[in-house]
Amino acid sequence: MFTVGVIGSTTSVHKVISLAQNLNLKAHFIALPYKSFQETKQIIQAHDHEVDFWFPTGQLPYAIAKEYLQTDDYLIPIQNNEASLYKAFLEVAHHSNIFLQQLSIDELSKQAVDDALTQLNIASSQIYLKIYDTKTTLAELVTFHKMLWEEGKTCGAITSFEAVYTALQQIGIPVYWYSISHSEILHACKVLEEKIKTSFFKDTQIGICIITMEEIEAEISPIRPYTQQYLALQIKEILINLSEHIDGFLTEQGEHRYIIFSTRGAIEKNFSIVRQKIQELKLLANKHIIAGIGYGETALAAEMNAATANQHSRHHEQHELFIMQEDGTIVEHFGHSRELVYTNKLLNTPSLEALKEANISMRTYNRIQALLLKLGTEHFTTLDLTNHLAMENRNARRIVTNLSKAGLIECVGESTHHAKGRPRKVYRFVSQK
Repeated sequence: MFTVGVIGSTTSVHKVISLAQNLNLKAHFIALPYKSFQETKQIIQAHDHEVDFWFPTGQLPYAIAKEYLQTDDYLIPIQNNEASLYKAFLEVAHHSNIFLQQLSIDELSKQAVDDALTQLNIASSQIYLKIYDTKTTLAELVTFHKMLWEEGKTCGAITSFEAVYTALQQIGIPVYWYSISHSEILHACKVLEEKIKTSFFKDTQIGICIITMEEIEAEISPIRPYTQQYLALQIKEILINLSEHIDGFLTEQGEHRYIIFSTRGAIEKNFSIVRQKIQELKLLANKHIIAGIGYGETALAAEMNAATANQHSRHHEQHELFIMQEDGTIVEHFGHSRELVYTNKLLNTPSLEALKEANISMRTYNRIQALLLKLGTEHFTTLDLTNHLAMENRNARRIVTNLSKAGLIECVGESTHHAKGRPRKVYRFVSQK
């Protein structure tokens, strides 16, 4: 049974739970209402250890939760759409005999209101719109609606927040709550059901983390034997602590090579801890920390994938932590805005001979292709490779030069979107026949 934490205003939280409980989902819902959406982060911090999925009931708490968790794998998006806005418009028309005249509305974007008006085939110049974000306070929103009302510019208000709705009601302003509709909640519950199924599949997979430590090529002053032994104990303590957090079993294979057996669900749920402990090892030991995680339906498959991920980490300039999933896809910067997912296979790419001529590995080629797909463009510069793929500038220049000589990419112009220096050449991949 999965536990789902529902975050939002009191009314929204109980509305979601009431509908969701009738769907016989394999989940237990707990109500975690707030007075202000800014409390979302604190609620997650306090209850993340007891919750499998988070169900924010609005766009702002969803954005705050995603920013804090650095992933949306455990978030259920419940977005207001035109249905909610239409419902609010109908309430205005029914109760006040006005329709889209002299109204103040607070919204996350102007686009939502424009889309609704366009679909209603109505043009209104008497709507005052307040665009809010995660830094906007409820007091600002109340003041926005109140001032327009007192100046006689509006006959009523539509708000996305229950607290604003209550405050405006108390001072006698006709106000209507732009709340989530039943159809939006039911759609989000369908998403939750699919995530539960996917999570169950993932949780049953074996997850293996391989951590190796390699000497840094530098002049190292002699270390006293006892100091070295204390260091070994500190390293072991960090690894045992990591194993405890991910419910894993730690084994040592040879000198400076460790394997932790766990499950995919436990690793992904506590990935921030995994990243933190690896960083602690890097700061403690004067060694390169090489780390790779592998997932598989059997221990052998997971260990083979972890070994492959470990090799990717070894060849990466900053020895970034890599993950290799059961389907062969590789993940860099998991859960981060820089996350990159690609395959280790040669798919829709030039022949092996062409890559060999360019002295470029399949991994490097596919990393660049994955970056362009993520950025939504077919053009790139050496600076893009340096910034997004954590490459040294000279390495990025070498890759671009070799790809150009092999005829795999072509220069299509120059970029002037930088403050200093010469314009940078812009490249794109040549279509392969």
